Amino acid sequence: MNTTRQVGGAIGLAALATVAGSVTAHTAVHQPHVTLTAGYRSAFTVSSAIVAATTLLVLLLTRRPGTRTTTAPTRPAFGPRTPRTSQIG
Repeated sequence: MNTTRQVGGAIGLAALATVAGSVTAHTAVHQPHVTLTAGYRSAFTVSSAIVAATTLLVLLLTRRPGTRTTTAPTRPAFGPRTPRTSQIG
């Protein structure tokens, strides 16, 4: 779990830095005084969209208490031992 969290955070940070850098590079030509702010704003917007999508997935995909249905198995996993099955196993 710790390694996954570290790698995921590094990949996420790299993706958001790429978004910020790309927007900063394109904005620098047209509006040099708001260049860095536009890059960070777009990175925060992308980050907020990812958090919103993740929240929506959590709400839709997690089970709520009390909605679990229990069903009895249709046949037992291990049947009675007969002379033939005791020779196999």
